[in-house]
Amino acid sequence: MDNAPSHASKYSTAWLASKGLKDDRIMTWPPFSPDLNPIENLWALLKREIYSEGRQYTSLNSIWEAVVAAAQKVD
Repeated sequence: MDNAPSHASKYSTAWLASKGLKDDRIMTWPPFSPDLNPIENLWALLKREIYSEGRQYTSLNSIWEAVVAAAQKVD
């Protein structure tokens, strides 16, 4: 958990406890630590490609095509 309010709420912690996951079994991460979560590097790369040169999209289809094209460029 990254200590986001929705992850650390009483409701969330109660739900985790009801599933047998107590606080001592849950891995906590410092907030705002994308370096500890490698997938964040991929998201940053995709966003940079998708919105490069100030691109803006007017439809779901056009942004989907941009996402697919950006993902295909990932090496």
